[in-house]
Amino acid sequence: LDKDAEKKLAKEADAPEWLAAFADVLERSNAPSSYPHDRGDADTAVVLPSDPEKSVASAPCATPAELEQACRDLADQLGIKFGQIVHPIRAVVSGTTKGAGLFDLVFLVGKERCVERLRRAAARI
Repeated sequence: LDKDAEKKLAKEADAPEWLAAFADVLERSNAPSSYPHDRGDADTAVVLPSDPEKSVASAPCATPAELEQACRDLADQLGIKFGQIVHPIRAVVSGTTKGAGLFDLVFLVGKERCVERLRRAAARI
């Protein structure tokens, strides 16, 4: 993690709980697998960068928009603002605070690697 990502993680005392909770959500999802696992038709069904205004017809997996909605639902369940959970997740998934859309990154990195990163960070913070 770069210095800015470390700061984002340190800013929220409850970040470990949130990261573990999002790992659970992601694990239950049908997000695309991480390389080298077969991603099926995920990479041809979803064009990135994603456009939240356009839905993907019959994608074989969770789309970035669906992953974002699952995260928004989780934030509501946890009683926190969406922005509070997004920054720690981005820090852990990408190692930085900048870059492509978070849920595009989750889609590209894949379920197994994201879950692993989230759980590892939740355990060590």
